[in-house]
Amino acid sequence: MKNFLLLVMLLTFTGLTKAQTTIALQSFENLATDTWTYTPNPAAGSFGSGDEWDVVSSLGSLSNVPTDGTSFFGGVDINNGSNPNGTFGILAFNSISVGGYTNVTIEFDYEVDGFDQGDDFEYTVTIDGTPQSEVVLIDGSSNLSVNNTEVITIPDGSSTVSIEVKVTQNGTDYFGVDNFRVKGILASGNPIVGFDASTDNDSEGSSGGNSNISVPVTMNMAPSADVIVSIASADGSATTADSDYLAISTNLTFTAAETYPNTKNITLTIVGDDTIETDEDLTLTLSVTSGMADPGLSTYTFTILNDDFPPLPNIRVNEVDSNTPGTDAAEFVELFGDPNMALDNISLVFFNGNGDSSYRIVDLDGETTDANGFFIYGNIAGAEVAGAVATNLIQNGTDAVALYVGDFPGGAPTTTSLIDALVYGSSGDSGLTTGLGQTEVINEASEGDVEGHSIQRGSWFVAPITPRATNMPLPVEFTYFVGNTNKNTVELTWETAQEIHSDYFLVQKSTDGRNFETIGKVAGQGVKYEPTQYAFSDEETSNGANYYRLKQVDWDGTFDMTSIVIVQVGKESGIAILQNPVANTLVINSKRELAVNSTATITSQAGQVVLTETFTAKSFTQTMNVNSLPTGVYVLRVVNGNEVYTERFVKK
Repeated sequence: MKNFLLLVMLLTFTGLTKAQTTIALQSFENLATDTWTYTPNPAAGSFGSGDEWDVVSSLGSLSNVPTDGTSFFGGVDINNGSNPNGTFGILAFNSISVGGYTNVTIEFDYEVDGFDQGDDFEYTVTIDGTPQSEVVLIDGSSNLSVNNTEVITIPDGSSTVSIEVKVTQNGTDYFGVDNFRVKGILASGNPIVGFDASTDNDSEGSSGGNSNISVPVTMNMAPSADVIVSIASADGSATTADSDYLAISTNLTFTAAETYPNTKNITLTIVGDDTIETDEDLTLTLSVTSGMADPGLSTYTFTILNDDFPPLPNIRVNEVDSNTPGTDAAEFVELFGDPNMALDNISLVFFNGNGDSSYRIVDLDGETTDANGFFIYGNIAGAEVAGAVATNLIQNGTDAVALYVGDFPGGAPTTTSLIDALVYGSSGDSGLTTGLGQTEVINEASEGDVEGHSIQRGSWFVAPITPRATNMPLPVEFTYFVGNTNKNTVELTWETAQEIHSDYFLVQKSTDGRNFETIGKVAGQGVKYEPTQYAFSDEETSNGANYYRLKQVDWDGTFDMTSIVIVQVGKESGIAILQNPVANTLVINSKRELAVNSTATITSQAGQVVLTETFTAKSFTQTMNVNSLPTGVYVLRVVNGNEVYTERFVKK
């Protein structure tokens, strides 16, 4: 029995001594030990002011990150118009060799605060090149706040692992991640040696401009005797005959006396050239030729990014007016580029949507832009090149105009040598859009004045013509933004006088007037020069003050905030305004009968009394003529004996 207990104690002690070691780490502290590299998509720091997607030292209400050091990766309002992914922010960690290890885990620390509906935190682990099932770590609910450590077990026998973390979140809620690590137990007891990364890439550079790439090789622990590692290059899809890189055949020696973990670097030389070719891969291989060590990541792939493309001239289609009054005698195409820019070797091409073929090709050799960068082809006064015909110069069906490098041969549209293009008309034309690589067709008649408007660059919009002037779309103009109660529901209404590039409105709410969360999204009108009314109902209100604001977001991700509207819930005002906004007659419905000589006062937003009235008959419903009031937001104050009621309304 004593021998059995001794054996158990020895086994237990042996197991405890075989603790996990850190194979790779990313602490976001910019330390030498941060060997687990990652790529953020979109790029770190790419969002606008007020949002975040970057390595930070603190962020909002987060208090449990960083979990080590002073930095972590954090974000707020990731699902916004500036995110090229549209929804998710992604952290993609590179593949790590775990060959020779058992009991491998991937671990990371995280914290979220205020995650609500639509806010999600997910990850996908890839083992030996095969992505595993996606794991939803946080599925947003009402103001969810969590901090924890995620531990992911990797099956024994795996060779490589990586992880991709995805986060989507709107408004002023926060997330943070820190201290990503891969850990495991050495199976054989031998040191492991291998490349630190599986792939990398860089541009080749121009002729004579060789690039030296440092490729790290790491051994995790001291060997009992010297270990010699052989490194060699294989072509992959690159060819040494084209001098894309300098071949490698070298040895690295790791000695017992060195400090471990120990990283040695070899130099990979990429030879720059001016040859236009495809991106190419080359592969380095690693093998242990002497000593006791296990190979870890034994292949390293480098992608040579071809950067030899003829640069496109800095000239663009800036404005097109294809439909003018009368006999279409003032049509034009305006180009915009560098001031006094020579337009040699550039063709201006017009395409007819009926048959999808060119009907006019203008050779711009010998022409230049003016001192402000403008160039006009057409029949308007002052054009650099007058049109070939006096009237109906530019087709106004579903057609296109494009700029090409070189002499366009005529015929069907193509993206080969294409500089810029605009497809315009009242309906789609797949032949033109596909042939010119475009995704939209712009209608010059969309604002109801086809003869007085033109199509102008700036995410393309329609507005009064502006030849030789900067295209300046006006921002969204709000007429009003108000909120009223309907039992326990808050009805928000707003109106825009006009909208240019308006993508959507985010309805944001707060209970303290400082910390807002997004509770809804309402699509905008894009481009519209007429008033547009919007409405949104909030049924999840709380008693007391409810604060609301709008975040209006443009097509390009820029945004503006309205002022804050305060709506009291649970406090009966005693009156309701029917048909709000109001046209000419204000209808007041009272919960208590309004007595004779009860008074009503209307005050402007500036606090000025603009209208008063004394009611001469008892009634639950009273009316006031407000036809003389200008459009705007007003406050109605009704005094009924000892009771005072107030309510906001909008005069249309």
